[in-house]
Amino acid sequence: MTNSRKFRFISVLMTGLFTAGTALAADVSEFYKGKTINIIVPAGPASGYDIYARLMSEHFPRHMPGNPTVIVQNMPGAGGVKAARYFSTVGKTDGTELLLSPQTIGTDEALGLLGDTVDVASFNWIGRFTTNVPVGVASAASGVKTAQELKDREVVFAGTSARSPAIVFPTALNVLAGTKMKIVSGFDDTRQTFLAMLQGEVDGLVLGWAGLKSSNKDLLDKGELVVLFQGTATPHPDLPEVPTIVDLAEGEANKAAMRFIASSSEIGRSIAAHPDVPQDRLEALREAFVAMLADPEFIKDAETRNMELVASSGYEELDAVISQTLGVDASVIALVKETLGLK
Repeated sequence: MTNSRKFRFISVLMTGLFTAGTALAADVSEFYKGKTINIIVPAGPASGYDIYARLMSEHFPRHMPGNPTVIVQNMPGAGGVKAARYFSTVGKTDGTELLLSPQTIGTDEALGLLGDTVDVASFNWIGRFTTNVPVGVASAASGVKTAQELKDREVVFAGTSARSPAIVFPTALNVLAGTKMKIVSGFDDTRQTFLAMLQGEVDGLVLGWAGLKSSNKDLLDKGELVVLFQGTATPHPDLPEVPTIVDLAEGEANKAAMRFIASSSEIGRSIAAHPDVPQDRLEALREAFVAMLADPEFIKDAETRNMELVASSGYEELDAVISQTLGVDASVIALVKETLGLK
């Protein structure tokens, strides 16, 4: 083939690829035009999950082909398991339904809590707003000032469902670190547990640091809330002096179990699409998420609301986190199950 014929061939090929790409983009835009994207949130309104979903609902549409409307559907229950099962079993597969994933979704699957209906490894991750470090917080009025006091005397912590971080972390600390937290469960959501703490019905609770400093920065600044521990393996930059649950655990086996429990913070506030979403729509969702994260208006809005952004637009990173979590040694899983009273 002569050089001129080669150039003509390449030109025709590139034109064809460009035309095909343009056609695909047009198809995606046409599909989403006039549509509504539903974000399923595994917690109630005004929760640490909810605030990120609502921020996305305001900024995502202008970056998505076809400019669809985005709405939030709150689905609390069973520490996020209810939302995950709904998403996996009856959730829409056409790209009009997304899940703001429960951050414990990887550890829950490794522990066998999600059943056969959820396959986390098959999720199509879109991206992450932020990691989310659960923190143990007490009211200043309770008189509790340090994590050591949790080992010295009984402190009452409020909880919601059995698999929620609000119960998992105090339970794990009681068994693996020797704390003496009394857990009062049965609250409907974090708003109720937080109100119970402010009213003096309980001493403290566990909730996400990102949501706490966004929604209650004034109470933190006034010293009305005391952060006692953080549910991660390495300290959050905001909390360099606050002990981690791994620091508090006693013995290497217990520390390994705590590292597994803490790994959920890496999922944080992440968005997933259904495993069966068409590839062209999946790529459009990912590209729109990247564009939103880089949008100065989005960033300014997040800062105005005191919302933490430790963003990741790389779905491969989230795939790796899930893969690592599901590959944890069986002895660690066995100890965690025993600790949490799981069969």
